[in-house]
Amino acid sequence: MAPARDRRTGFSRRRQYGVFVGYVLAIAGAVVGAALLVVSTFNPPAFAGARMGVAGLTAPVSSGLAWVVGGVAAVPEAIGTYFFVRQENVALRREREQTRALLMRARTIAYDNRRLRSLLKVRDRIAEPVVTARW
Repeated sequence: MAPARDRRTGFSRRRQYGVFVGYVLAIAGAVVGAALLVVSTFNPPAFAGARMGVAGLTAPVSSGLAWVVGGVAAVPEAIGTYFFVRQENVALRREREQTRALLMRARTIAYDNRRLRSLLKVRDRIAEPVVTARW
């Protein structure tokens, strides 16, 4: 639909009242907003009740919007995680192979130590302290 050519209210009382009510509501909203801003700045405890009341009324809408925003924000993270997992998997497999080689080497050394100790008949030191004294 084409916009009206005449933007002035003209002689129509209905349009004049509509514009007047719009201006009054805009000014009243600005005054109420400024008053609430002043009250919340200078006396926060007095404004806390009103803030909690409004928060209680708008909780369903705000929680729904937070859920939607969280879901949308999780998409890039999920994509990044998908591509990062492959690199991390390769690095973990490489680390596992290095650790496996070290483990086999440690087991071989432990076995050789046990075998050599048994061949030499070496006993481990006794943990009891030895004390000398004079008569």
